[in-house]
Amino acid sequence: MHSQDKSKTEPFWGTSDEGLNTPSAFESGAFDDDSYKPQKPISSNRQKYQLSKELKDKDYHPIMIFGTRASGKSSLLASLFYYLQTDPESPAISVKGEWIIPIDTAYGQTVADLASGFLNHVINNFHDGQAAPSTRDEFPFYIPIILRPNNGLPEVKLAFLESRGEWYHIDKNSKDLFPELREEVSDVYKNFTGSISILLIAPYLIGEAYSNETPSELAVIEMKESDAALFGALQAYQSNRKDRELDRYLFVMTKWDAHTQSIIDTNFVKPPHGMVAHLIYQRFPRSWTLFQNMQAENAQCMQYSSGVMSGDARVDVPQHLRHIMNRFPQMLWEWIYQNASGGHELFNPNFENKKVSSTSEGSGGLIGFLKKILT
Repeated sequence: MHSQDKSKTEPFWGTSDEGLNTPSAFESGAFDDDSYKPQKPISSNRQKYQLSKELKDKDYHPIMIFGTRASGKSSLLASLFYYLQTDPESPAISVKGEWIIPIDTAYGQTVADLASGFLNHVINNFHDGQAAPSTRDEFPFYIPIILRPNNGLPEVKLAFLESRGEWYHIDKNSKDLFPELREEVSDVYKNFTGSISILLIAPYLIGEAYSNETPSELAVIEMKESDAALFGALQAYQSNRKDRELDRYLFVMTKWDAHTQSIIDTNFVKPPHGMVAHLIYQRFPRSWTLFQNMQAENAQCMQYSSGVMSGDARVDVPQHLRHIMNRFPQMLWEWIYQNASGGHELFNPNFENKKVSSTSEGSGGLIGFLKKILT
């Protein structure tokens, strides 16, 4: 539970699976380790390289992750790598890729320091039981990753966008209301000639996740403003992106454990058909409507839980229940890998070039389940 009463912040697992309850999923908190934080970049060096060209030349598939403050973006990203590093049956490993921007400039070295900080400090702390902190860096950066399957499938090079949620918030004192995209994002939209993956991140709840009380007026206002911010980010994508027909989109509702409050609840991993889309529309009607209208096919969405969170702590799930929590990173890695590899199925290598479809029932196993849940 997450409340002012500190005695209620400890997780209660119960004496059996039926007694398992999850504490707060409010995925934010202070990050006290400042040892890896670099100096600010020199703007002249920043202009020296065209990020979109560097990504293309080095064969990276960009994964653009957008979400407002306290949406759980960083925890989601940390949970993806945590899964690969802790599941003995994972079909792949991840290693740091070559730097996208050469590190012989102040800007390139700064970007490398930021990416290294996430891959080393943030993920290591996630292993040790600390939720990923809110991103507080001065500018967006990309984390270069090589995803290397161990089942004979081709490896892919991925560039994960990490950015502050505050950069997408609306400014009611501005004539434009919506902030301009940062150069690191707009350049990729305008000039990257390959496909990119768009992940729109929105939380099930903002604030006191496990309170039985009606959401506060402030929480309601922040939810509406988050909806407007995501709407603005999608509009900016539409205005700047030239090759939209190459891209894939996924709307992810994070902090899903706040909905079920128990990871053994049937709705935790297998909610009824249409439930996730309905809840997204209830909370984020403007951005969900635009998201749907951006594509001719049915819009894809899924629920996601980065783990059992209690304040700024990540609580270890008992070993016999970890397979339940692992379903979320498995599904998201499958979606990412299919996009980057041209359709290969990471968790089902015997069936190649079958893209995820929101209308297809699939063939069973994780792939069939993924096709059913992305709807």
